[in-house]
Amino acid sequence: MVQEIERKFLINKLPETLDLSKYTKKDIEQIYLYIDELSIIRIRKVTIKNNIKYKYTVKTGKKGISNQEYEVEISEEQYKRLYNNRNKKIGGSS
Repeated sequence: MVQEIERKFLINKLPETLDLSKYTKKDIEQIYLYIDELSIIRIRKVTIKNNIKYKYTVKTGKKGISNQEYEVEISEEQYKRLYNNRNKKIGGSS
């Protein structure tokens, strides 16, 4: 588990001299499975060129702009199972 510091910046305008073509494009599909005041659980599908990775992340212990983050790589099958069950309630009666 690592400590993460969340920082956000508002940019009014990108510099006209900025050449994005020299950077590698990264597509991120991000699904939040659970959110409350103290924790977040999400899954991500990250595609860089033809390489796809799946990640499961838990963020907890939020204090100001910092929190604890635990992230592991998961299989495509695990990602799909979590994705397909994202709106189902855990526990309780049906």
